[in-house]
Amino acid sequence: MNKRSLIGLFIILLLFGFCVFLYHRESTRLQDENLMLKANLVAADHESAISGIRKFLLGISYAVDATGADAHTCAEILGRISSMYPYLQNVGVIDTSGALICSGLEPRGSVSFKDDSDFASLIRTKDFVMSDYTKGPIMKEPGIRFYQPIITKDGELKGAVFVGLGVEWLNSLGPSATSLERTLIVKFDRQGTVYMRFPDPLTWNGTDQSDSDLFTYIQAHKTGYVWIKGLAGATRRYYFRPIYQNTDIQSYVAVASIE
Repeated sequence: MNKRSLIGLFIILLLFGFCVFLYHRESTRLQDENLMLKANLVAADHESAISGIRKFLLGISYAVDATGADAHTCAEILGRISSMYPYLQNVGVIDTSGALICSGLEPRGSVSFKDDSDFASLIRTKDFVMSDYTKGPIMKEPGIRFYQPIITKDGELKGAVFVGLGVEWLNSLGPSATSLERTLIVKFDRQGTVYMRFPDPLTWNGTDQSDSDLFTYIQAHKTGYVWIKGLAGATRRYYFRPIYQNTDIQSYVAVASIE
């Protein structure tokens, strides 16, 4: 093979390699965009579900403030509400001192939310609060609690209404859209506890993964892409982001493709 042929072959191989590089880069870009799209879809679905919870609590808070029902009547009303929604662990009303006024479920002994950091956050901000994945003070079962302040017409904080939701409800937040097929989804609370993981939620939901490579990286970088070992040990490319943007609620979702 003469020198001119060698040069021609070299140019062809160089062009071929460059084309392979461009194809790989474009393929990676499309895959990354797809991961971001899926994560945004999961976050939007989650936010929509929480918005529904907040409206539910607002309705109860307005009813409690308007009727001024005594504790016994209030408990009866909340008991009926609890029985209507199988996902609810409990629903109740608290005064500003943290004392339980009434509850859908009868508490075992005295119950106080005084030392509950999430209730303290509600008192401080007078705004909607979501807890981490933890055991509640009444049911003593793991789940997530939501608090909505009860504000009078004069703007005075009168107390709060809360609802507890367990793993059954959290599992219902899994992927339902066909666009999320063959997708691995992990949601962490701010402490690194997994409160939703698909597939295989029963194995992972409620587990402490604060020391995992994935959560440690997410906590440090908040948003972005990374090739990293997941909870089950397999290395995948993830896109991760806070579920709630521009709020104090620290909760994260990480999404990867399952080959």
